[in-house]
Amino acid sequence: INNISLRIAGTSHLTAIPYTDAVLSKKTYTRFYGGGNCSNIIVIVKDKYKINNTIFKLKKTVNKKDNKISIMTMKDVSKVMSSIMNTITGFLSSIGAVSLIISGMGIANITIMGTIERTKEIGIMKSIGAFKRDIMILFLYESLILGAVGSLIGIILSLIIGQVALSQYSID
Repeated sequence: INNISLRIAGTSHLTAIPYTDAVLSKKTYTRFYGGGNCSNIIVIVKDKYKINNTIFKLKKTVNKKDNKISIMTMKDVSKVMSSIMNTITGFLSSIGAVSLIISGMGIANITIMGTIERTKEIGIMKSIGAFKRDIMILFLYESLILGAVGSLIGIILSLIIGQVALSQYSID
C-alpha cells in the first residue's frame, strides 16, 4: 500500500465486511494516512450481547461536542435490505396484477369474437337440441384451455429467460 510492503496477518470470510480491500489496525492506518479522516470504520463485536454497550461507548467517545458519526448495525442494514426487497416485490407484484388483468381481457375478447363469428354454428347446435347452458360451457372450456396453454407457455418462457439471465450475470 503506497509502495510499502505489509505482512498479511490473515484473510476474512466475514459477510459483514463487503467490498473491503484491506482491514487496517488503528496504528497502521495512522502510519499510512497520518490519522486523517476516514469514511468508514468497521467494528466487529465478538459477543452479540455487548453490541448496544459498544455503540453507546462509541457515541460517547466520538461525539463529545456534536453528532459526528452515525452507527449502523447489521440489524439496521438487514432492515434496509428487507425494506428494499419488499418495495421491489410490491412493484413486481403490481406488474403481475396488471398483466393478469390485461391477459384476462384478451381472453374475454377472443371468446367474444369467437362467439360472434360462430353464430351459424350456435344456431345449428340449438336446432339439433343443444341447450343455451351447453353452448356456454363449450365456450368456457375453450377459454379455459386457451388460458391454460397461454399460462404454460408463459411459465416455460419465463423459466428459460430467467436461467439465461442468471447464467449471463452469475459471479464465479
